[in-house]
Amino acid sequence: MTTRREGGLASWRRQCLLLVAITAIGGCNATPLPLPPTAVPDRMSLVQSAPDEITLTGRSGAISPGNSSLRVTARAGFIETTVEANGAFSAILVGSRSELLFLEVLLDREDAFVVAVTGSTADTVAVTSPGPDRDGDRSPDAVDCAPNDATLGGRRCGADGGMCDPTPEICDGEDNNCDGIVDNGCPACVMDGDCPATQVCVGGTCSCAIGRALCMSVCADLSTDAANCGACGAACAAGESCAGSVCL
Repeated sequence: MTTRREGGLASWRRQCLLLVAITAIGGCNATPLPLPPTAVPDRMSLVQSAPDEITLTGRSGAISPGNSSLRVTARAGFIETTVEANGAFSAILVGSRSELLFLEVLLDREDAFVVAVTGSTADTVAVTSPGPDRDGDRSPDAVDCAPNDATLGGRRCGADGGMCDPTPEICDGEDNNCDGIVDNGCPACVMDGDCPATQVCVGGTCSCAIGRALCMSVCADLSTDAANCGACGAACAAGESCAGSVCL
């Protein structure tokens, strides 16, 4: 009799331990993983609020998660605004409705790019391509402070993954002053070698030398070029040459 009671007690203990284990596992599985940030452009509007000012507005559900920060980057710079608990937000920037706007949700250790939009019909927005992402870190080059480093995305190029550390802008292919624009204020060229073949650098802009015209990306001498004799695309007949802008 004693043996049966001890065996029953051991079985009861095993059942209790199994029940505790199942409860613990069930509790772990019941904890959902955080969802990645998302954007719903259909719940956004873009208006020209002033001649040189635009206002991007998101209604309830436009951005998830709520109670977060949102960065909107345009050609002239960026603004960071608060996303309300219901996902609504508002951002005012310098620019026009034709601007390409990049939206990033700012998390503790990540700037999560969610969508690129531009003005569409009426006051609506349309999703558009954000452009290249050379390092494949899901942060488009246009808003990536380190477009060739997959470990750094958004503006987090400071020490230990902190925010971008502003320094004076120089012409080096990087966003030194952390305004979201690479080499802003820099000339298109410094020397002739910066320009396409046949073009020269004049006052920071690539152009054709005096006496030549830009014809299909080539600087042509209209007075002697048989393919562009007197005007771009005016080709001389086979066997003819161009002299004084006339086919002979």
